[in-house]
Amino acid sequence: MSDDGRVALRAAHIGHSVLFIYELSRLAYAAKDHYLADRLFFLNNAINGVNILPSIDLPLRSFCDHPNGAIIGRANFNSCRSFSFSNQCTIGNSNNVYPTISGDLVMLPGCVLLGDTVIEGYVIMSNGCKIRNAGRLKNCIVYGEYPNNVIREISSEKFYEVASFKQELNERA
Repeated sequence: MSDDGRVALRAAHIGHSVLFIYELSRLAYAAKDHYLADRLFFLNNAINGVNILPSIDLPLRSFCDHPNGAIIGRANFNSCRSFSFSNQCTIGNSNNVYPTISGDLVMLPGCVLLGDTVIEGYVIMSNGCKIRNAGRLKNCIVYGEYPNNVIREISSEKFYEVASFKQELNERA
């Protein structure tokens, strides 16, 4: 972090590299240069082992830490919220239905989020958590594997102890 509080791009940091190449692919996709968008997507996959399609619109406050093996599928994200993921995380479909992430989400290593699930408020997926067609999840931490997930309510303060973002940044959004 710089003296003025902004995060500087560090291309040697895999998380920065993943999100930087993803943003370049998004720009190419938005400009309808699908040839370049595809090449940047494959570059991110080849260099970093991460699959984030350029058609996906991640929130501005996205963070990844050691994201090798992550696959972020066609979920609907709220651009004003935050999203953090780690290695071996997957977001995908169940019967061609993708999750809606309209809240703040932290996916710890090895998490899987599939299908008809709506994330609202603050949600943490614990290590190795697997969620499928869970309906609405809000202000909670989720443990275990579908269909036997354990869901515990959490406060925003507890969420920000784990999240990669400062609470005051989200409250201003």
